[in-house]
Amino acid sequence: MKIKRKASEYSYEGNFFAEAYSRSAEVHFPGGTMVCNSDARVDRDVEEAARAAVSAGEDVYFEVPGPEVGGLATYGIGSDSYPYTVIEVSASGHTVVLQERSSKPTKDSDYFGDQRYVTYENPEGSTMVATRRKTKRGVTYRPKGSKCGTVTFGVVRKHTDPHF
Repeated sequence: MKIKRKASEYSYEGNFFAEAYSRSAEVHFPGGTMVCNSDARVDRDVEEAARAAVSAGEDVYFEVPGPEVGGLATYGIGSDSYPYTVIEVSASGHTVVLQERSSKPTKDSDYFGDQRYVTYENPEGSTMVATRRKTKRGVTYRPKGSKCGTVTFGVVRKHTDPHF
């Protein structure tokens, strides 16, 4: 299951492209596709064409992975991120059960700088139920009963802000 994010759902085109880059997504627009990968150089002509299509109100979007059993997920709240594994998805895809992954810092991890963790499945990890919501920015998943934080599928990340 893929989740489609349309440029028209964002109040500012820069936010659309910032999210596309943060997810290394492919932006689809009339006349082409732009791969938003921060590790590679993007052809400026292609990026200008994509931005022009957004400004003209054309159908521009990117897709992000949706929930799949056994897939990876990250729960982000504020500046913190927590790693999870998807253990159950309802038939409609509306409700997802996640299980927290264990993590330990790598030898080169710096808690106050560049945090790096190795994560692994933990059958004893706590579970969280997330539900699909429609927001101004499209479809997102949040912990059941909460208006805070989001769940991102297809990536796993651990980060805790040492300043709080």
